[in-house]
Amino acid sequence: MKILIIDQGNTSRAFIKKELSSIPYVEFLEAQNSKEGLEKILEHEPDLVTTNLVMEDNDGIAFAEVIRSRTPIAHIPIIIITSSMDEELAKRAFAIGSVDFFMKPFKPGELLKSVEELFLKAETLEGMNVLIVDDSIIVREIVSRILNYKGIHAIEACDGAEAIQILETSNIDMVITDYLMPNVDGIELCQHIRQTMKNSLLPIIILTTAGEQSTVNKGIKAGANDYLTKPFSRHELLARLYNHAQLIRYHTSLQQEIEERKKREEAMNRELEQARQTQQMLLPRVLPNISQAQIVTKFIPLEQIGGDFYNIFELEDNQFGILVADVTGHGVSAALISFMVYGIFSETHRAGSSTELVMNLTNGFLQDKLQDGKFASLAYMIYDASTQVLTYTTAGHPPAIVVRPETKETFLLRTTGLFVGLFPNEMSNYDEHEFQLAPGDRLFLYTDAIIESMNEKEEIIGPKNLATFLLEHCDLPMEALLDKVYQYGMEFSHTTQYDDDFTLIGIDIVP
Repeated sequence: MKILIIDQGNTSRAFIKKELSSIPYVEFLEAQNSKEGLEKILEHEPDLVTTNLVMEDNDGIAFAEVIRSRTPIAHIPIIIITSSMDEELAKRAFAIGSVDFFMKPFKPGELLKSVEELFLKAETLEGMNVLIVDDSIIVREIVSRILNYKGIHAIEACDGAEAIQILETSNIDMVITDYLMPNVDGIELCQHIRQTMKNSLLPIIILTTAGEQSTVNKGIKAGANDYLTKPFSRHELLARLYNHAQLIRYHTSLQQEIEERKKREEAMNRELEQARQTQQMLLPRVLPNISQAQIVTKFIPLEQIGGDFYNIFELEDNQFGILVADVTGHGVSAALISFMVYGIFSETHRAGSSTELVMNLTNGFLQDKLQDGKFASLAYMIYDASTQVLTYTTAGHPPAIVVRPETKETFLLRTTGLFVGLFPNEMSNYDEHEFQLAPGDRLFLYTDAIIESMNEKEEIIGPKNLATFLLEHCDLPMEALLDKVYQYGMEFSHTTQYDDDFTLIGIDIVP
């Protein structure tokens, strides 16, 4: 990057060089007057020219006019530096195309920041469409020139009425509007954009004169995002534009991210729905017709898919298998493991009428195949409809409950044995028990969602309290009783939803 410094003072040139020396790959050219400066511009075509307002052979504004009049070099940005601030001089400077106007002595870093914004951050604003609304031709010209050097497309309107027409037909990224204008003023323009056009995102900067705090308040209340007090510097104007441009880009990026996330969620929901349908296929569509037994089930996963599943299926010799499983956790990961357990059990249950044997085979297949910390609890029972004998083995699963209304008794059916998938069979200690059911008995199998419901005293329901509740309401039809149990857990814990998948099976033993 080449920067030409035109100043008759050696000290001034040295100060400017020091101020801009941190710019990467900068090369400095120096001249003491306009004649020497023009020669170096024509020879080297610098990227930027800083010139003193007062020179021995010319003034900075007249020199800038010379540069603007020569097509090959008219595009070069010019910064005019002066020892005294004069508003008319500043207007003249901007009118002939100066990109900034600095008064000596300027604060360290001030000139550097202006140059960095001019060159190093151009991409932030480049390509934006900014509407400039002001009844002053000079103000519009000054602002337009500043914006054009940044690659911004400046669109001008002489009042709010013309601005409204432009806004209705053009794509505008930002509005800079004066406060006092004929026909439709800045306040009315802000109100029209926010209320009539229903555009709450378009940044609006309102221009005021010094001491008009009430005007600023009215502008902000009407919908302006920011304000500038005349006269303002190029640096101040661009700084405000940068801030709002970044907000626009942030909002756009956020909207894009929201849209992308929405698409991902929609795709995930489609996949979850497919997984839910697949999991539903694991459950028996039609319950087997068991003589002297009536079966009712209630299954409510916490999410679209879960880790609970059950199956009731016909075996040989008037026997029926009953399986209830609960994989740790819930959601997708639990469902995937439940698919695996279901697939393995579909094969192992064919081994015979020993529930202990089936559980050992299932555990043997699952061992070392589950992720660390993952396991499943299982209860597998075989009901002999001829003898009404129930053979069962549990693997870390809550005990089944038998309610005998005739004698007001309850029985908890549980065997020894750890969760499947954790340890080898010799460490899991599965065994097999039998229970003689009688006509009128009610058998309940479930997962732990109901018994782990907790109240404010950190008390849980537990199997014994659940058995008591079932006995107290044993006069209800089975479907109504299962609904009652479902409500019982939520009322106990004062919640409207369980923290886990809910599975409950009720079987009536009838004569």
